[in-house]
Amino acid sequence: GVELSEKHWNLIDFLRDEYINNAANQPNTRAIVKAMSEKWNEKIGQKDVYELFPKDPSKQGGRIAGLPESRRKGGY
Repeated sequence: GVELSEKHWNLIDFLRDEYINNAANQPNTRAIVKAMSEKWNEKIGQKDVYELFPKDPSKQGGRIAGLPESRRKGGY
């Protein structure tokens, strides 16, 4: 139920690139926020990426990107 914009595709491409080129890494929300801030040349927060993927940017975005389910439990 998510209509994909250019920013959605930037995030999906980042998740795919991390998975394919970084030993099947599935980044957490903190890493996504940092990467998208650099990509979009603006300071963003977790709220901004959760607006794109409300159910969790790393998990919902990964599902839409066609990646396997994240094994991460959350937390640090």
